[in-house]
Amino acid sequence: MVYLALLTAAVAGPVSARQAFPGIPDTILGVNQYSVGPPESEGKGWPLNNVDVERLKAVGVNTVRFPLYPREIGLDGKALFIWKTGDVFDEGAANKMPVDWRSLDAVLDKLAEQKLTPYICPHSDPLRLWDTAHIPEDAERVFWFTRLIVKHVHEKYGDNAIYGYYENHPWSSYRHHLSTRFPPEWRRMIGKMYDGDIQSLNRNWKSSYKSFDDVPIPELWGKDSVFDDMTKEFMVNTYSRIPDSAFASRGTYDLRLAIDLLARERLVKWREELRSVSPGAMWAGGCILSPLKNLFDAGTLNLPSCTTSIRTLAQTGDVVTVDDYGTNLEIATAYRTVAKIAATETKKFLVAEVSAVDPAAFRNLANVGGPTRGSVAWCGKEDTYGFMKWDGTPREANIKAFGELGSAYVSQPGKYSKYTPGRVHIYFPEETYCYSLLRRTHMEAYLQVCRELPPTDIEPVLTGELAGLPKDAQVFVLEKYLPRKAIDILNSLGKRVICPHQYFVDENGVKAPRKYVPKDFLAELNAAKDGPKLMEAFLRVEEKENNLARAEDGAIAKTSSRLDETPVPAGGRKTGMESMIDGDFFSMTIYSDEKQQEDADIILPQVKDVYGAYVQMWGTPADLIDPLMNASRSPERVRVTVSEDGVTWKEVAKIDNVDTDRVHIRFAETKAKYIHFDFGRNDVGKGLRITGIGVLGRS
Repeated sequence: MVYLALLTAAVAGPVSARQAFPGIPDTILGVNQYSVGPPESEGKGWPLNNVDVERLKAVGVNTVRFPLYPREIGLDGKALFIWKTGDVFDEGAANKMPVDWRSLDAVLDKLAEQKLTPYICPHSDPLRLWDTAHIPEDAERVFWFTRLIVKHVHEKYGDNAIYGYYENHPWSSYRHHLSTRFPPEWRRMIGKMYDGDIQSLNRNWKSSYKSFDDVPIPELWGKDSVFDDMTKEFMVNTYSRIPDSAFASRGTYDLRLAIDLLARERLVKWREELRSVSPGAMWAGGCILSPLKNLFDAGTLNLPSCTTSIRTLAQTGDVVTVDDYGTNLEIATAYRTVAKIAATETKKFLVAEVSAVDPAAFRNLANVGGPTRGSVAWCGKEDTYGFMKWDGTPREANIKAFGELGSAYVSQPGKYSKYTPGRVHIYFPEETYCYSLLRRTHMEAYLQVCRELPPTDIEPVLTGELAGLPKDAQVFVLEKYLPRKAIDILNSLGKRVICPHQYFVDENGVKAPRKYVPKDFLAELNAAKDGPKLMEAFLRVEEKENNLARAEDGAIAKTSSRLDETPVPAGGRKTGMESMIDGDFFSMTIYSDEKQQEDADIILPQVKDVYGAYVQMWGTPADLIDPLMNASRSPERVRVTVSEDGVTWKEVAKIDNVDTDRVHIRFAETKAKYIHFDFGRNDVGKGLRITGIGVLGRS
């Protein structure tokens, strides 16, 4: 529905023309700022002063990105965006609300005077409702607010502005059960997905529905799940709260696909309507936060996001906007993958946020290649991520490194203007990652591919490209759960497929044996061209597939050492021994900084045949970009002893001189229930930080 002609937001006095912004840059080099402040502040709290601006402009900065909250233009965000089941949004009443533009206009005046392009992100406080565009109650509210802002800026300042939404929130999209208007949308979309053929759905779902009106919305959480009272957001969001029926289920797959397609429909429509309001503006669209981490399995990173996909944003925005605060290695892998998907839709990607406290992050981005529209880094005066410290002291080395990134964009147009295929083919099952809900995937292994390979060497192969690979090309496959159409093609490629799994599983949960299964996968991998460079990734696949030390399977972790159980500063991540084996990416076990012997015991629920183990520590200084998450030191050693009864022990492995964040341990197969890890002494006053321990065996 279009109400452009009815939008009559109140402003003080007649609308007057202001100084125009410079043109939207071909290459965006920007900084993120905090919001503009309440109307009565008239933008006086804006942190960037003229000295800051000149320092940033000297290295090529041309854009400033910032959120805009309802309260900053005099509106009550809760009244606008928090709805109860059955509420109807009265757009006519919303249009009559008085709006106070003083603070926004004051900031925009400054940016126009400083010849900087504004990148405005309407933020539907207290939720990020663009991310729930599949829910009608959310969609109409967030678009009304966005259109209100675009119309005002267009009338006062013209079209040389960028608009987009802030990051998606991983679990906010699971609020559709509150909407009385979502079920009809679900039925419409599921019917469209199956071309109106209910029998086709029945074959996939193993059901007997007579029409699409009978198809229920699949459940994604258990009855004991807990939601925040105000936002209705999924708060207690753990592995144990997902019903078994949701895993490897075609119903779950179809629900998450329908959610994405419903969002895609609305984002296309919004882009068209906003273009009619401000024809020359740039629509950056929604921003994906940690695009690959949100595709992890349920056991590793809680419930995966079922928000708009990379593909949807590539189809609905002028650019694909991404924000990743992962390690430097993760940034390289993630942005190379985004670049590939963007290129298939003839779009460029824009880095909307990157930490500004590690120059290596900028160098890593420079290595990714195109198609790139530019990068935006944090600047707001704070000591965590920004170019400026709280006291205003600039981080000169970081600002210089950002300028070098901008110079690389401009001086090497061929590298950044288009996508150049890589030479190492790694299958990226986009459909599985986006829509299947799985207990276990190997996204963590996928993120490791840039450890040994330059990102431009990597060629993420999409499902539709498998059949057209060069005839002599090998394709590396990490995952077991894949689309059926991909399984059929991979089986036809025989030995050209480098993959450890003996079988695949399709989106309907059906097991498909491989026609070719290697007798010794690691030997085959080692013999393949570039195979040794992917050994780390595939070792992680093996370790995740064969890990017996999982809390959900009854394993227990103990230690005789003292721990620091204070929550980790960044994100309040929990610590404790249970964090070693709970599979949660965001938790870790932190040993006390005092000088002591450090050890860990894993107790399996019963005696098993075991043949190896691994110990994962929190990164290395070269990998990390988060200053609050100090990398772990290396242990003095890793000595492993095992026992069947907890009385008689034998040593099975000992590794000295550990110099990596993940220790791979292999030994002759033996029976064990108790596995003891001896890490030696902490004599340097910094305790180990361990994110996971695994015991490998035959289940």
